[in-house]
Amino acid sequence: MTLTIKPVVLMGLAALLLVSCSDFLEEQPQSFQTAESFYKTAADATAAVNGLYVGLRDAGYYGQRVWELSDINADQGRLLSTNGDNDLRELDNLVYSPTNTRFLAWWTAIYTNVNRTNSAIANLPRVPMDAALKARLLGEAKFLRALAYFDLVRAYGDVPLYDQPTTDLTQISKARDKAETVYQLIINDLKEAETALPWSYTAADAGRATRGAAKTLLAKVYLTRRDWANAAPKAKEVIDSKTYSLFPDYADLFRPVNKNGREQIFSVQYKVNEAGSTYTAHFTPLYVKLPLPGTVAGIGTFEVEPAFYRAMPNNYRKTVSMDSTYLDYRTNRTVGFYPVARKYLDPTMAGQFNSDLNWMVLRYADVLLMYAEALNEQSGPTADAYEAINQVRRRARAVGTPNAQPAAQYPDLQNLSQTAFRQAVEDERNWELCFEGHRRWDLLRTNRFIDVMKASGKNATAASLLFPLPQNELLKNPNLTQNP
Repeated sequence: MTLTIKPVVLMGLAALLLVSCSDFLEEQPQSFQTAESFYKTAADATAAVNGLYVGLRDAGYYGQRVWELSDINADQGRLLSTNGDNDLRELDNLVYSPTNTRFLAWWTAIYTNVNRTNSAIANLPRVPMDAALKARLLGEAKFLRALAYFDLVRAYGDVPLYDQPTTDLTQISKARDKAETVYQLIINDLKEAETALPWSYTAADAGRATRGAAKTLLAKVYLTRRDWANAAPKAKEVIDSKTYSLFPDYADLFRPVNKNGREQIFSVQYKVNEAGSTYTAHFTPLYVKLPLPGTVAGIGTFEVEPAFYRAMPNNYRKTVSMDSTYLDYRTNRTVGFYPVARKYLDPTMAGQFNSDLNWMVLRYADVLLMYAEALNEQSGPTADAYEAINQVRRRARAVGTPNAQPAAQYPDLQNLSQTAFRQAVEDERNWELCFEGHRRWDLLRTNRFIDVMKASGKNATAASLLFPLPQNELLKNPNLTQNP
């Protein structure tokens, strides 16, 4: 994404300084301004919306919490056995405490982004500028607000709904709004965004929210609400646009040179040596030297659950996603490890927390699987549903690469009952999207979380279905109530 982020301060409880990121961002001198004094020109409006993307990289949001709250808090991954992070250990064990810093970080980072988007949405209309550009910028802001509230409501259920910028302390003591009300704002924002946004941008603006991103997120919202009749056609609109397609080689998805490519619909943007990501370090085991000069090594926060490793079919996709042996740089010997994720290895990495990899929020394989699921839930598996899921399965065999496997080893699906196809979609999502921040939310929306977690040996109960509201927020706002 090649946005130019300039100094902007969006109204909130305090002035928020925006800094630069990715291959587009050059750090500029920063200043304190109010919304009234700032939003004067088209350049101001563009800079304000550019700044909204920065908050996605916060460690409390997609910077780190996303995979902790979804994948470690499910059955794909677990915390490194020697890691002393008690808060993360609780998440791993499905022990939810309102004082856990992960819940506070998620809440705080997302509501900060909500307030920034509200400021942009409230102030952009009065800026004298090209009408088409203004509409697009408003569409970007509404997409990002919808994404923020979607991530909040899935995590906490009923949450306070703010659709105007918060400018003083009297506005923060708000009770929780019903999830249904929050979802209505999300759907309305995405409907407006999908009409205002373009399908694509020039290279200089790659990474911005697009029409395809708005439609994909809207399809996911409908799927989460079990609104199959709207989910299927919305996913089909993305498919029929011909804007996206699968990389022939699954490994290409995770190569920095291909970021913002043919399959990536919306990603959080990073750039090595300017604002690098941390995924490679967290997912790479201790004492493993990365494939580049120097001694940059993993920190091994994330391990793969051995049961998940064993359950994944032995095809090309598995070899890209996981491994059980690595080279120990201390001895230069190949050693056996607990299963570990390898899809985030980045040969361009320049330090433990300095990778060029983006975080993919939405990608085309997800659309195909959502489409197959929604069709099946309406009337059982159709020819279109089979074709959608089988496209993903064929790529798992490494179609078009030197490592291609015979179809017999991972055949196309056919002749399944509705129940069997439903399980096949769940499995395919589990394997295709592993370690990408989807698993907990998939199991919750299909009402499978408790059963699957119990089967994996974890003590899941009804209290595991929502995260607790952070204790700090309850102390600050007496109108909030805690989840059961």
